[in-house]
Amino acid sequence: MNDDSLFTKLTEPKNTWQLLLWFVFEPVLLENYSNSLTKKQTAMVLLRAYPYIILICCLVYSVMVLITATFDTPLHFPSQYKTEFVTGYQLLTGFEQKLYFVFQETIIEFIKNLAVGLAGGLAFYISYFRLYSYLFYFIRCLFGVSFYDSPYHHDAVIWLPIFRVEKQFRYLALSNSEYAHKFIRFLREYRPLQSKLADSITHAMQAGLWLNNPLVFEILNSPDIENKKLQPSDKWLNQLEALRSQLISYRKQNQLGLKSSI
Repeated sequence: MNDDSLFTKLTEPKNTWQLLLWFVFEPVLLENYSNSLTKKQTAMVLLRAYPYIILICCLVYSVMVLITATFDTPLHFPSQYKTEFVTGYQLLTGFEQKLYFVFQETIIEFIKNLAVGLAGGLAFYISYFRLYSYLFYFIRCLFGVSFYDSPYHHDAVIWLPIFRVEKQFRYLALSNSEYAHKFIRFLREYRPLQSKLADSITHAMQAGLWLNNPLVFEILNSPDIENKKLQPSDKWLNQLEALRSQLISYRKQNQLGLKSSI
């Protein structure tokens, strides 16, 4: 029986190994998938691929060593090798000796080349995310942040979160909703990379309003959240609406009670 599912391809690889297969055999799928990722997601995907890349490189190297010793390529193609390598290889007779000799003479070079390649990838990440600035920002934030002074006020290209800064902003938002609102509006307008930070502060600001104004149903509104993962659940929204209705009912009954007593 024919399987029509063969004519439909996944839009996202199941795992890192399949991603590497896409890199070789499915360039269209790979391009579409990469276009759907943010800069941070792209970097994380590539980092997860590092162990597989190292494993593949080691396997390829092992196969090349085996082929060299099996088919005596230094003897058939001496111009492709260093003179010292060919001279030393000619003195060997047994397969095990040749295999060990090739491994001994090439492993250091292989490790160096692999290290250079991996270091180049890490250097790319450091430059890609401007990680060289994070140490300065981290030290700067140890002395505290405010809604009027933080690294986010001066740098629009902070890709990764600064350690503990979000927690500091959330704490500040609990007690000062006015300044928090101004900062959130600033982030949404001028710092699009900080959308999740803005949503997190919005949650804290809304909680602070409810904490400082108990039993005031006018402010029992759902926070305005952009990221789907941070949006309140339907169950939570229903509970909020039920609480709002109870407070409205309570106020009406209280007002009727006051009128009757007058």
